[in-house]
Amino acid sequence: MATQKESNKNMSHAAGSLPFSEEGWQNQVLNRINQIRNKQEVSLLKKIRHSFMPSSGTEDKNKSHIDGSDVGHVYPTKKIKQLMDSLEKNPGSVENRLHLIALVSQADQDYDLAVYKNLLMQSLTTLYLGELGPASIKLAVQTYCTYLKKLCGFYKVQLLKIRSEKLKKVNYSKLNLKASVDPDDEEKWKMITELRVAETLLEKSRGIESSVQQKIRLPLKMQELDQLIRNQGDAHLSAGSKVRHVVQVDTATARQSLFDEKQKASSASENINKNVVLRKALAVVDITKSIPLFHPVGLKIVQKIKDIGGVDNLAFVMEGRIYMKAVQHYLLRIESGDESCENAIAPTFNKAVVAYRSAMKYFGRKNPEKRDLSPLVEYASLAHYAYVCRKSMKLTKGGLQTLLQEGKKAVDAAVLLDSSYTSLQSKLIMALENTWSPEV
Repeated sequence: MATQKESNKNMSHAAGSLPFSEEGWQNQVLNRINQIRNKQEVSLLKKIRHSFMPSSGTEDKNKSHIDGSDVGHVYPTKKIKQLMDSLEKNPGSVENRLHLIALVSQADQDYDLAVYKNLLMQSLTTLYLGELGPASIKLAVQTYCTYLKKLCGFYKVQLLKIRSEKLKKVNYSKLNLKASVDPDDEEKWKMITELRVAETLLEKSRGIESSVQQKIRLPLKMQELDQLIRNQGDAHLSAGSKVRHVVQVDTATARQSLFDEKQKASSASENINKNVVLRKALAVVDITKSIPLFHPVGLKIVQKIKDIGGVDNLAFVMEGRIYMKAVQHYLLRIESGDESCENAIAPTFNKAVVAYRSAMKYFGRKNPEKRDLSPLVEYASLAHYAYVCRKSMKLTKGGLQTLLQEGKKAVDAAVLLDSSYTSLQSKLIMALENTWSPEV
């Protein structure tokens, strides 16, 4: 495209290019959500008044984020223009937003890198709006992977320009990029580091699309969890009433936008099975843990599951899994040369420990059941992981010993169910013995 060169000049190798929620991506999505909320809350009279008023020349700078024109402008077909017009009037329409993203993403076009980032941001916006079905999650995964591919390609081209413009079309995988860069050129070395991180993230995302198809069969909306929480509160307020597993939810409330809660509920209602909703939610959380950028969504769902109650053990286990994935992600980044996240490892690991400890309260270690096996083994593995990576975890000697002792108790219970975990049991015993050494 004609604007490709200009885009390349403006696209720096700053940390903001990499999709990490802790480096501003999550805040950008939340900012878009707030813009949509404000737009949704504008009254009909105000909309009509603005439609008749002449333009003052000071249009909303963030309008493109709301109506999707930040991605739609690169492929302005009649259908896409219609979708942008619809989003301008009703930005809370997740269906229109998903349709727009899909049309632009699947078109046989090669866009600027900034457009691929905007497509990813738009996909994340649909998740934050509460649309957590197979279509929205799969599209978010696709835009995430596509952005990483384009980012890797962009960095490789920039690095190859160091040697010669003629190397643009060669096979990048067979070239030693390190040899192309001056060791004293900090700017280029940072690009290599971020290229490595991006390639690692892309490699870790393989197979997630098929996992979405296998694990998420039914659509989930955040409003369903909110309704269960409200019903849970109503059940507690009703003296002597029994908490039912089948709860009532208003059809109109379930269908309306995330920001239309002030509308009057319809008298029509339908049954929503609590167990079905929770199973759908846990399946979504299981997918979100695989991509760091999706972690905030998974943690939000986990918190709602806790508020509903009844499956606190699973909620804490899923929370622990997300934080452990985050810790592993930080360590992988450090291995790739990115040390900017080093200080985040210890507090994130501590959150994982707290989550698993909370989950362990619900499992019987003397008479464990088969369903307890996975969480018990995970906690034991976490304890051994802490021993292996003890320098990064920044645990005190006493804290490490306590964690190893708890991990051994967990694996002792697991061995009662499956003797194949005796090797893990032996590792924890050896680790405990080693912690008494002055060198640890």
